[in-house]
Amino acid sequence: MASFEHEAAVVRRLLDTSALPYANLADPKVLYGRETGADVQIEHEGRKIGIQVTDFAVDEAIADPRRGLRATERENARRERYPAYSLPLAHDRQRALRIRVLDKIEKARGYTFGEYYEVWLVVGAGLALNHAVVSTFLPTMFVSVDDLNTDLDAELRRSKYQRAFVHVEVGGTVFEWLRDRRWQRTETPLPGAETMGAEDVIRLLRDPSSVGEVPPHPKSVQMICAECGGPFVREYRAASRCALTGATSTPTKAGARTSSALRSAGCRDDDCARARRPVHRASRSIRTQNKPLHLPAGLAPCGLSVRRR
Repeated sequence: MASFEHEAAVVRRLLDTSALPYANLADPKVLYGRETGADVQIEHEGRKIGIQVTDFAVDEAIADPRRGLRATERENARRERYPAYSLPLAHDRQRALRIRVLDKIEKARGYTFGEYYEVWLVVGAGLALNHAVVSTFLPTMFVSVDDLNTDLDAELRRSKYQRAFVHVEVGGTVFEWLRDRRWQRTETPLPGAETMGAEDVIRLLRDPSSVGEVPPHPKSVQMICAECGGPFVREYRAASRCALTGATSTPTKAGARTSSALRSAGCRDDDCARARRPVHRASRSIRTQNKPLHLPAGLAPCGLSVRRR
């Protein structure tokens, strides 16, 4: 069961993204000392609103959420592992959203909600959490308001909800349902985010070099090799390796000298083609993954040729 802190955070993000005014966000269990059916209470336009909160599970239609992608992603995040995941097919994601909403509609029938003027439903998707962003992700390009109206409009009209939201946090997309106008979609650009059009995508596909040099992800790059300027990539083992040479070493802060093999290498050229650093002399053998890597004569550990004098 989700904590109140998590449910309150999902509600705040939705209200802030949708620019809906609210006040006095509170925990109904604390206010009333009992279960009211609402997870979060707010005041909107002077009226008390009870909000039920639930998280979208992308594989709920094909797997038990307790043993599915959500549990796997949470465990990987706990171990600081961030592998690639495969998402279910589009129709399975559509079924998963329908299952999640219908489940909340059924549970809401057990409450009177007499404490509130209205009851809202908020489905959080694409949660901005490192242990849930994939397992809750809903690709918005494959979600249409027509499908939502076909799948959920009739059921919501028979429910106790006056308003329903599906909020994809990563991307700022909000699908909103009202009784008088059915499902609507709104896009809220996130601060600092850039929107690419079709022409930009085609241009990048034709000429990937136009992107420029893409730096490694900050979570993977821990240190920088002082000699060749390449990053040391932590692989969650005792040692790290240089991303360029494969040399294993205990990394130090950026700019510091690293392994003994690299320390012994001296500069013998005035200009290095990589990051304007001096090219250093290649040692005969550099350890890579506990195996010696024999470099050809005239090849520096950074992979560049050394000009002989």
